[in-house]
Amino acid sequence: MTTIRRLTDSCLIVTTDDGATLFDPGSHTFGNEAVDLDAIGDIQRVLITHEHGDHVHPEFVRWLVDRGDDVAVHANQAVADVLASHDIGVSVDNPVGVSSEDVLHETTPMGTAPPNRSFTIDGANIEFVPLDWGDSYTI
Repeated sequence: MTTIRRLTDSCLIVTTDDGATLFDPGSHTFGNEAVDLDAIGDIQRVLITHEHGDHVHPEFVRWLVDRGDDVAVHANQAVADVLASHDIGVSVDNPVGVSSEDVLHETTPMGTAPPNRSFTIDGANIEFVPLDWGDSYTI
């Protein structure tokens, strides 16, 4: 059985028979008094779509990695570069049971369009596409 729990904005936990995956551990979740981080539970892997702070907060990723056994972090190279400066290892390969596709991110008001990765948890009938979770600037 698959369950999906949204923490804030684009940060959510997808739990399948293979364990729990946390998507986009960003700044809107870490330090948010409305979110009880200790209630997150065991996380086996972290998937990060792109390097904007609301999708990846290095302190949050460090917290997740340090509190779990063998927590794997997966993202694109741009995110890996950001987290490398915080001594956090990131695989740019897909974990077992996950597929991904590099997709376009809309141009932001600052004129940038970062590399963006869409993830699908195979067999769970869900797809996490970041533009559907608040990164669209147009209606």
